[in-house]
Amino acid sequence: MIGTVRTWERTARLANLMGAICLLLSLQAMPSDFRFVTETNASLMPGDDAATSHAYAVCIRDRTMAAADSRGTVFIGARKCPDGDNAISATIVTARYPPLLYLGLALLILGFSSQFLMTFRPIFRSRKIVLDSVTLPK
Repeated sequence: MIGTVRTWERTARLANLMGAICLLLSLQAMPSDFRFVTETNASLMPGDDAATSHAYAVCIRDRTMAAADSRGTVFIGARKCPDGDNAISATIVTARYPPLLYLGLALLILGFSSQFLMTFRPIFRSRKIVLDSVTLPK
């Protein structure tokens, strides 16, 4: 057997750490013009009781692409984006350095697969002990 179990564990942990660092350095996150808006006590239809309704919208800048409320009313396009309680900008994640991304993924796969295979080592070892303890008749 090549190396000890502790050496393989350290190598797997190092591969996982290096893979995570490579992924972290290769990705870039930027805000976008898309916003997801949730507004409580709001209705899209004028004259509706808005006390128990919630409105949801997907907006680009100040224009609404699509909006819906909890009563099933749906609007598509050309309305002013509502001012919601929780307006969240969508994030665009891009690979700034694709080779570093692939290296990070390969290191993570290598580290996790070696850790996964090491979990079966005690099972194989216990079977060997059982087989060694059996004496064959002469």
